[in-house]
Amino acid sequence: MEHKIKFIIFQVILISLIASIQITFSASPSFQFKQVMPRSQWMSDSPDQPERIVVLDSQGGAIIVSNPLTGQLITQRIDRYGNTLWGDPNQLNEIFLRKNQNDHGFSPILLSDGTGGVYVAYAYSIFVIDEGKWWYNYDVYVQHLSSAGIRLWGEQGAAVSTHEKADYPYGIFPNEQNGVVIYYSAPPVNNQANRNIQLIEINGNILWPKGKEIISNDTSGVIRLFPLGDKTALLLGYRNYIQRISTEGEFIWPAPFISPGINLYRKWIFKTSESEILLIGNSTDYRKINAQKLVLEDGTILWGVNGRSWVPSDSTKIWPIITPNGKGGAYIFYQHFLQEVDANGNYRYERPVAILDTTQFRYPPKPVSGDYSQGLGAFVLYSSEKFGDSHESVILQRVTRDGELPWGNLGITVCDSFAIWDSNQSIIKIDPTTDEAFVFLQFKNGIFVTKIDLAHPDNVAFEKIYKTTVPDHFELAVYPNPFTHSTSIQNTSHNLFQAFSSIKIYNILGREVVDLSKNICNVSVSPILWNGRDSVNNTVSPGIYFIKVENEKMTKVRKILKLQ
Repeated sequence: MEHKIKFIIFQVILISLIASIQITFSASPSFQFKQVMPRSQWMSDSPDQPERIVVLDSQGGAIIVSNPLTGQLITQRIDRYGNTLWGDPNQLNEIFLRKNQNDHGFSPILLSDGTGGVYVAYAYSIFVIDEGKWWYNYDVYVQHLSSAGIRLWGEQGAAVSTHEKADYPYGIFPNEQNGVVIYYSAPPVNNQANRNIQLIEINGNILWPKGKEIISNDTSGVIRLFPLGDKTALLLGYRNYIQRISTEGEFIWPAPFISPGINLYRKWIFKTSESEILLIGNSTDYRKINAQKLVLEDGTILWGVNGRSWVPSDSTKIWPIITPNGKGGAYIFYQHFLQEVDANGNYRYERPVAILDTTQFRYPPKPVSGDYSQGLGAFVLYSSEKFGDSHESVILQRVTRDGELPWGNLGITVCDSFAIWDSNQSIIKIDPTTDEAFVFLQFKNGIFVTKIDLAHPDNVAFEKIYKTTVPDHFELAVYPNPFTHSTSIQNTSHNLFQAFSSIKIYNILGREVVDLSKNICNVSVSPILWNGRDSVNNTVSPGIYFIKVENEKMTKVRKILKLQ
């Protein structure tokens, strides 16, 4: 005990001498995150259908729609630097005005209008209470927001379907007259689910007063519309059903494609050429991958009734993320493995290839979103809890057209966070004109975005965003100090938004011990912890250290004492 007291006295004496020591801090780039929305909730199906809630705006930026906890639908547009264009990130930019506080909007589907605006199809639930009983009526609307975020089609949008029964939008795509076509559920007829299509002109006028019914033995199970980019679309159904449809609501194929081998609830479709499409997804028991190729003109199947399958050797359930491979086939990412199917339906690897080093993780990393760049290959976003730590990592990995891993078996770490976030709601969207990727993450205090130059991932893509968002002042608290095992670093000022851009620990000689800057993606709402370890995870010696925290406008340094 006597030795411990003497040691503490010695450290205190050193603190008084520290003012005479000159310390040199080195600067290094780090990824930065920017808040684009207040506390919100993504749609639960976003990893499979990210186009429902994030769409590129054709101007270098993106448009995001989300369901906040209030039940409203809110939207925000960002430019290529992450600057919000439709108001403050902490305010609600509503797609519609609610008739009643208890009403809710949900199930949004987005379509860029090509000029920086967006069409949003959504369901609107009306809360009804009568004689002590309550229920919801459901309507379908389509709203058109201008490039400035102005509601062009009234307070709620164009009323597609207003009934007492449940109505939901399932898809939206452009028509030949610069309007949009929406596919939606309509009220049941003779207790049979019904599906309609509606054409909305550019001025918001509804063309068909009651919608046009899409009648087929299997369309009652259709849950999604997949635009093909040629004024036609595919209807996809629970019952392994696919049919091509025109903007007039007419079937193009003589007979729909019905596959007993592919679960169409979790599926991916690629237009591999002007004449063919590739359909790939789980089997119905989720234990294998099935692929099928169809002739676009008439829906002819090319690989037999059941398509072509691949079964992992361990026969566990597969929850993949699938992207094109640039050669008419597709990459399949599951856990930390890669499988590839070529344009002829052949699976490339007898055993899947490991593309991430799992020794650094406590649990196997899981893919949550993927996208493809014609020039650079496929990209997949992973999340996992790092081994020995209490925080999660967001990792981006790249696979070239030749199946190579130019970023090694570690990928690049987009963010390490102690904040609570839903990794299943991570989304990556690649701008094909710039080979830059938006990465969206949801934390407990909002939705955040960063951008990565995929050709030069070490560069900071958002070095300009702080010029308009950095507070002039922040307060820094470090507790406990002195500390034994770990200490927390937190901004205690009222303006928490984007307070820090760099956090580093230095020893008494001015040498960098560890860079904690990547933890800043939680925007300092939660404390950033230092566990007393250096950059290679070794426990540092007892003594005096310095925490340097800075942004573009100010720098603060705090002395801390590690006791043992």
